[in-house]
Amino acid sequence: MNADDLMGLLRYLGLSRVTLMGLSMGGGAVINFALTYPSAVRALILVDSTLGGFSFSSEFNAVFAAVRTAAKEHGVGAARALWLTSPVWATAMTRPSVAAQLRTMIDAYSGWHWLNPDVGKALTPPAISRLNEIRAPTLIVVGELDTPDFRNIAEILQRGIPGSKSVVLQGAGHVPNLERPDLFNQAVLQFLEDISSSA
Repeated sequence: MNADDLMGLLRYLGLSRVTLMGLSMGGGAVINFALTYPSAVRALILVDSTLGGFSFSSEFNAVFAAVRTAAKEHGVGAARALWLTSPVWATAMTRPSVAAQLRTMIDAYSGWHWLNPDVGKALTPPAISRLNEIRAPTLIVVGELDTPDFRNIAEILQRGIPGSKSVVLQGAGHVPNLERPDLFNQAVLQFLEDISSSA
């Protein structure tokens, strides 16, 4: 499980209690970590996060299915090109500098998860049913223009995690740290300042 891998890394680094930030799938991973190792989490920052147990829309699932099919039938290069046309990247791709960064990142992806079954161990019961267990200060960040699935997840997280704070970043989609770094940095730094002053 990703949570166990992360704990192994923290132990190797000699870190006993940390603030974790995760974007998209990374957000889902740190949520699972917080539920598995609560004493190791000082605070959470969840950015356009996934959420274990959330049922994505048929439209979102269809995009993933098409990318996997493209990888298997036409190669990883074709899948990468198709993935870049996904609605999740729509606003980011309208910004040339952000689009260039996305292309670089996706071009570097091996495509392993498109070609192979997911061998990760899911959290049981899933995180969506356990959000009230999270006690760490939590900031939820979501781009105003992200897809409905991710905006819905942000609302579920805000309702489910006690005392959590939510920020909607105007003019941003799924990668607000790249699309609106000014607003993103302001929100994150303010949250870190707030939790430091209240510690």
